[in-house]
Amino acid sequence: MVGAGAVAVMLVATGGGGAAAAQRLAPSAPIVEHVADGRFTVRLSALAVQRADAAGVRLPNVVRSALERIATLLPGPRLTLAVAYVRPGQVLRTVGILAGLIPGAGTTGTINAATGVVAVGFGPTSHVRLATSTRLWLPRVIADEVANAVRGVTRRGLGVVLLDSLVGGGIEAAFDTAAFPGPPDPWVVALTPAQQCTWWRRAVPELADPGLSEQWMFGYVGVPHWAGFTLGYHLVGAYRLRHPREGWRALTMARGPAVLAGSHFDPCPA
Repeated sequence: MVGAGAVAVMLVATGGGGAAAAQRLAPSAPIVEHVADGRFTVRLSALAVQRADAAGVRLPNVVRSALERIATLLPGPRLTLAVAYVRPGQVLRTVGILAGLIPGAGTTGTINAATGVVAVGFGPTSHVRLATSTRLWLPRVIADEVANAVRGVTRRGLGVVLLDSLVGGGIEAAFDTAAFPGPPDPWVVALTPAQQCTWWRRAVPELADPGLSEQWMFGYVGVPHWAGFTLGYHLVGAYRLRHPREGWRALTMARGPAVLAGSHFDPCPA
């Protein structure tokens, strides 16, 4: 992980040899790159680079390619991204927020809303090999957290009521799967269609209530784990079907009530 006292090695994004050169110069130092015309400052921990190398993956190339793709689809402010290796059972602490690996993806991500610093981690789990978590799921979690940061840094999208969390989580998941197609994110398939109807009916009276995000997004007080992410993903999907020409920047900036009204979302059979 990137330590506060580490000495950064400044590298130009020139290809796969940068990681090896950095390790020869300073084995414990992170690699620092500037990506997408300087929009992203990226800090790759030496351990993350080494573990990815051992799995046959060039981590700087994966991260650079992902960010360039993200920048093309979603303009936004300059951000700092820290990438760390997270061992099974450990948590990501890079920005002072704790987050463990998601078993089905082998990744995790957080954002410090006060500074705009995004931190992502990857590692093996009992469900995912390290190479898969790095090649497939790491670009996804980077896209997810960049969308979160773009929405949050503007101070327009991070509200305190449940609807804000559902819409924000849905936008992030919709964006990461559009940027990097493949299997669905584990957190958007937490409910069957019948369960979506049941839990949406329970959520609707609480959409304007504050303080319920943790309960609905992460499954506390009887709510299924990731129920909010699943509902939000399908809500945003319904909105996108009705607004096919709306770009990712506009959608990411959209307020929760506008997305809800424009979606006509109703997972319950007529």
